Amino acid sequence: MSISTAVAIVLAALSTTITSLAYLREHDAAAALPVLSMRRPLHSLRLLLSDRSWLVGFALGPAWLGLVATAAALAAAFLNAAFGYCLGCEMYLLVRRVTVRTE
Repeated sequence: MSISTAVAIVLAALSTTITSLAYLREHDAAAALPVLSMRRPLHSLRLLLSDRSWLVGFALGPAWLGLVATAAALAAAFLNAAFGYCLGCEMYLLVRRVTVRTE
């Protein structure tokens, strides 16, 4: 087994463990809170954001990464629709310009 394979296995195991622990921490913190209601979403949000244990679990979990990726995709779609500015195309050209070719 190569060193890169061993590192990949260790990182995958570490990622899985952290994700599971984050979920357990979030779940336990949310279960300890008063009942959250869909009729009062701001109150429920305030309860979650004021609980440090829930925030730590949320920060350790991968859920925030999905939110950030969705926000970035929304911004790129808006730029493309409103101004005809293809952010993906510009990033590709920037990467091509910055990378060093070894020929």
